Amino acid sequence: MKKIAFLFGLLFTIFMSSCNHSSDMADQIIGEWEMVHYKESSWWYYYNEDGTKTETYTFEEEYDVTPEHPEWAVLRFTKMFMSVIDGGSEVDDIIIGVPFPYTFKGDKLSSLIMSYDHTDHLTVSFNDDDTMVFYVDDSGDLLDANYGGYEHYEEWVTYRRVE
Repeated sequence: MKKIAFLFGLLFTIFMSSCNHSSDMADQIIGEWEMVHYKESSWWYYYNEDGTKTETYTFEEEYDVTPEHPEWAVLRFTKMFMSVIDGGSEVDDIIIGVPFPYTFKGDKLSSLIMSYDHTDHLTVSFNDDDTMVFYVDDSGDLLDANYGGYEHYEEWVTYRRVE
C-alpha cells in the first residue's frame, strides 16, 4: 500500500509541476522544434595554490546544425510535457520519447532535461512564430576540489518549428 501511495504522490507532483505555465509564450512553444543553430561563449580561470589567478581561458564556437550533426535534436512540447523525439549520435537514445514535465514562468523554462551546473532554467525568445531561441547563462564559481575558480558560460540554441 505504501508503494501505491508513493507512486500516486509522485504522479501528482509531476502533474502539478507540469501545469505551472504562467506565460503567454507557453502556448507559442507547443509543437515540434528542430535545432538549426548553436552558439556558445565561455571564459574561465582557476586559482593557484598560492591564491593567485591563472590566465583567463576563452572558448567561442558557432555553427549551423543539420540532421547529420551529432548534437542535432527535435523537441516536442505539449501543454504538460517536453520530450526529445529525434536526435543525432550524441543524443542519448534512452531519453528519446520520454516525456519530461516542464515549467514556464514569463520567459523562463525549467525542466529536468535542461539542467545546468549553475542555473535551473533557460530563457526563451521568439524571432517569429517559427523561430525560437534558448539562451542560457550558466556562470558561476568553479568548485574545483583543489583551488576553485570562476566560469562565465553563455549558450544560444536556435530551433525552427517543424511543420
